[in-house]
Amino acid sequence: MSDVKTLYDLNELEEHATRLISAAARDLANQGAGSGLAIRRNRMAWMDWALRSRVLRNVSQCDLSSTVLGTRVSLPVLMGRPDSTA
Repeated sequence: MSDVKTLYDLNELEEHATRLISAAARDLANQGAGSGLAIRRNRMAWMDWALRSRVLRNVSQCDLSSTVLGTRVSLPVLMGRPDSTA
């Protein structure tokens, strides 16, 4: 299994993550709810982003942490869990 630190693009990260989550969570992440419009728009939005390495200087002390609903998280990337009672 790959070390997360060796993953360099969104596709590699997604592939790695799908091996770690349940089938239900994987289906929700891949298809979304309803028509899947939000998933398509998110994928299109990711394609618009690019990192320019000349801008990133001395990033050894980056802090990507944030607070979500009063809880500190080291990286503010979250995924909702489908309601298991439905």
